[in-house]
Amino acid sequence: MRAILIDAVNHTVTEIQHKGDLDAIYRSINVEMIEVGHYDQETGDTMYVDEEGLINGTEHGFTLFNREYMGSGIIFGSTPEGENAAAVTDLKAIKPIFFKLERV
Repeated sequence: MRAILIDAVNHTVTEIQHKGDLDAIYRSINVEMIEVGHYDQETGDTMYVDEEGLINGTEHGFTLFNREYMGSGIIFGSTPEGENAAAVTDLKAIKPIFFKLERV
């Protein structure tokens, strides 16, 4: 299914094909725990991000939907039952501002 990958390390936003299962999401954004970072009520699209991004030493992040996120993110659509489905958001609409934290 269609997903949108926000790669904070390489500063890219790309459309990918994805299974949508939990293990594959963990691998895609290189995390051990995910959380919903944003849910779009209009489209039903959901962005998953690293739940532990602020505490696990992640240096790269992005700002999107008026919030800062540490690590990368991935966007899927959703079914009425809450399952992942193909993302409907236009790829051109996803314009994160990438940043890198300078750890002291």
